[in-house]
Amino acid sequence: MSADQVSTNPASPSVQKPAEATPDAAPPAPKKRGWIATIGLGFLGLLVLLGLSAVVLKVIYKDLTIGHTDKGTPPSVPETADKPLDAIHKGVAYLQLNQEEDGNFSRGLLDPKPAMTAMVVEALAGGNLGYSSNDEFMQKAIKAILAEQKEDGAIVKYGFQSQLGNYITCICVNALAALKDPRYQPNLDKARDYLRSLQRKKVEGDPNSGGVGYGGPGKVDGNNAAAWVEAMHNAGVKSDDPAMKNAKEFFDRLSNNTEINPPNPEFDWEPNNDGSFMYRYGSATEGVPDETSRTGKRMPRGYGMRSYNGLKTFLILDIPKDDTRIRKAMEWIKANYTLDENRNVGKKGLFYTYLIMAKALALNGDRILQVTASDAPGGPGPKDWAKDMTERLLKLQKADGSWRNDWNSGWMEDDPILVTAYAVRTLIVCREFMQSHPLPDEKPTAPPANVTPKMKQAPAKSEK
Repeated sequence: MSADQVSTNPASPSVQKPAEATPDAAPPAPKKRGWIATIGLGFLGLLVLLGLSAVVLKVIYKDLTIGHTDKGTPPSVPETADKPLDAIHKGVAYLQLNQEEDGNFSRGLLDPKPAMTAMVVEALAGGNLGYSSNDEFMQKAIKAILAEQKEDGAIVKYGFQSQLGNYITCICVNALAALKDPRYQPNLDKARDYLRSLQRKKVEGDPNSGGVGYGGPGKVDGNNAAAWVEAMHNAGVKSDDPAMKNAKEFFDRLSNNTEINPPNPEFDWEPNNDGSFMYRYGSATEGVPDETSRTGKRMPRGYGMRSYNGLKTFLILDIPKDDTRIRKAMEWIKANYTLDENRNVGKKGLFYTYLIMAKALALNGDRILQVTASDAPGGPGPKDWAKDMTERLLKLQKADGSWRNDWNSGWMEDDPILVTAYAVRTLIVCREFMQSHPLPDEKPTAPPANVTPKMKQAPAKSEK
């Protein structure tokens, strides 16, 4: 029989029926997979798992940390000839609309809620907008802040945020002090006493004496110490108080000013004598590279917000303007004047820098700065800093009245509630400063008692 016949003719039963396997027959050997393919498939599976985990974690993290619940477009605000005031009105309308049901201006479980809510309260109570602790939405916000005050006076959510006890409590103290309401004086006093307990005690030979860190006297830094000095001052502590004197000596050691902070030959670093301020003693901050001296030692470089904080602190501590501390600090500020960035850091913390810059320069009292910075807007020369900053903020305001750092999300500046509070407060500081420091061609104007129309509270949702 030929092969063709086998394939075309019907087969006999014995040929058609498949052979049955015997019990002793071995199963066919599995096809072996190469070890490279096995590792590749495992790696691919791991990538898929990590990708899914990242998506889930992102959703969870966003829910835990998102600043607020966006409640839509705020009511329109009538425009006037006073553009800065209009911008403030719009910002206030945005903030008021987005208050949470519990009174906070933040809903994320991991958010530093007391601080974010206090920033809004300070922004509104700290100016001449006519808001007070008797307004309904301010009452809700104050209640939310004080709900977090502990027996020791700290205003902070305990847990992982305990490490932020100083920073959050300082911001809350500023808000309570701005209210000027005697009902909250006991809360203010308790918070002040708590802050006093956090300062690093004076010890001879300890360069960190007088400093304060995020949570206390451990790893101290200039920004936390500056917040501490401002809060203590707002709580009524005088500049001749021993604790404030201790803080002044700490800031002397952070100053890049060899007249008050001479080089120590035993150290591997030395102040660069440009008048800026270090973040920590002998240290700049993340992202700010050191410079090198002619002797080969490193020189910690100051940066914008830190140096404005240093100037503000010295002025709060009643250092005279003709003192080397103020003169050298102003030299650096004039040589580094910019509104485009937080100098030497970039756009990280830009809006917080605006606020600290406005507070510091308003305390300094000079309306016009003789700027030497080559990259200053319009080049070197006289600058009306308050007007410059006001115009900058007007350009950056969103259509809904909010502000947000679109360049860098660092330090939570991707949250429009927080950044809007910064911007509103900054505009108020600039506007009041220009009113009280008119130029020769400007007519002096007395700030009105109430310049902002009260926004209506959003109607409460009915419960079914």
